[in-house]
Amino acid sequence: MSVQVRRRNRSYRRPPLLPRPTRRGLSQVEVVMSTLFVMLTLSAAMHSFGVVLRSRTGTSSQARGRLLAQQLATEILSHHYLDPGGSPEFGVESSEVSFDRASFNDVDDFDGWSAAPPEDRDGNSLDQTDGWSRQVSVAWVERDDPTVTSATDQGVKRITVAVAYLGQMMHELVVLRSDGDS
Repeated sequence: MSVQVRRRNRSYRRPPLLPRPTRRGLSQVEVVMSTLFVMLTLSAAMHSFGVVLRSRTGTSSQARGRLLAQQLATEILSHHYLDPGGSPEFGVESSEVSFDRASFNDVDDFDGWSAAPPEDRDGNSLDQTDGWSRQVSVAWVERDDPTVTSATDQGVKRITVAVAYLGQMMHELVVLRSDGDS
């Protein structure tokens, strides 16, 4: 609403006395929508972070399980195929102690052996392995097909090392040892 004023043959419009109201700030709807958007974005980011963290933990547990299995399998493979004393007995011989790995002298002595937490050869617990366990099984297998168990010695033994963490299988390693290996 402007008032027209005449001055010496010139007319001009004077600005209105009250300025038009301009919009300043945010409405409540905009505040609510912005808050909802921020909450949903943070929730999604936290969920993604949790997934990454769980994945990373699972991967490191599987890697540790693989290393524990490889360490024990390497130790087992360093032993003789047959008992050096000539005993034809499969498993722990009467002169050996079934829970003392240091007395094992051939691969089939490890059949049925297990430890929780994992131990070194002398029976000392390995560092930072609480909740972990290792178990070994040894079996005679067919020379032509090592997936088939044999009732008699065909010259090949299948050694399976299973590693678990808190009761959940993390890694299983299967290796073969033959009577022709040195």
